[in-house]
Amino acid sequence: MAWECGVRNLLVETNITCIVSLILGQEMAMGSHASFVRGIRGLLSLAWQVQVYHINRECNLVADKMAAMANDLPLGYHFFQEPPQGYLQWLSHDK
Repeated sequence: MAWECGVRNLLVETNITCIVSLILGQEMAMGSHASFVRGIRGLLSLAWQVQVYHINRECNLVADKMAAMANDLPLGYHFFQEPPQGYLQWLSHDK
């Protein structure tokens, strides 16, 4: 989505350390996730700057809350023009 919107400098943060290692090629992806990881690595090879970092869950509460909200949404792509109602209060807690 970021690529399609013209973003050419992207910072990706995740609270799962092994995901960073997998995406950056520091660990070998195996099993059912291998094709997914290859797809992500393919996106990283496009002509853009992407930085992938580990961040503690407590430092990114909005992303953590939105990930939890995804459990209640139908499977598929969801784009939010604005933060969901009630989520603005969590922005001040993010570091």
